[in-house]
Amino acid sequence: MLRREHESLPNAFFEVLIENLYKWMRVYDYRDAVEQANCYLEGADVEELKDSFYPLVEKNIPECLRVPTNFSGQEAPRFLADIQPKLHSAMARHLIRELLTMDSLGKGHEHPWPGKLVAQVPGLEEYLSDTDGCCPGCAITWHEGDEISACFDEEANSSGQNGPLEPSIMSMMQLDLPTSQLDDEVRRVFDYVGAMLKSLASGAKIIELIREADDEHLRIDRLKSGVSVEPGSAPLRQE
Repeated sequence: MLRREHESLPNAFFEVLIENLYKWMRVYDYRDAVEQANCYLEGADVEELKDSFYPLVEKNIPECLRVPTNFSGQEAPRFLADIQPKLHSAMARHLIRELLTMDSLGKGHEHPWPGKLVAQVPGLEEYLSDTDGCCPGCAITWHEGDEISACFDEEANSSGQNGPLEPSIMSMMQLDLPTSQLDDEVRRVFDYVGAMLKSLASGAKIIELIREADDEHLRIDRLKSGVSVEPGSAPLRQE
């Protein structure tokens, strides 16, 4: 639908959405799936590939996302803001408007990865070195049960087997400050949390719009059995 409006619109939409989500969590999308698939394909033989979904991961990337673009920095949001009023489809205008709202709510915020605090928190570097990576907070798939879903499930099946999972976000407040400065410290942390909740609420509206715009495609794919994943334990820990 977006490509019918402009060939660069799907890429711009995808980039702005992912960039915003990465401010709050690790995101698993088709690029992660392609990397995971390529690692598997390097060591697999012909027999192993017969029934594997990994060769299909890169093949099934939608053509609309293969269109080369020169977006960098804030160019994608600017492109969306410029083109939004000119779009013919009311659904496309609504979708882009909601995405721009989501983007604006994340302005000025960066993902507080735990690694950024290593120099300030004693023992944190050693703790993080013993963790088994950071589990994604969301997976962006083409439809339920597709190859990206299968790759994501494979990663989830092995996450946490070699140690606790790394926290997705970690922020620190300095408490030994004068009252006025302490208020600013507390406000800084809660401003981030507030922006995250508002932004993800806007993201939920985008999901509903996508479902409304493409319900028939999603309904058909929901009826499929999906891609089978190697059976394994569910090692994700309660924490």
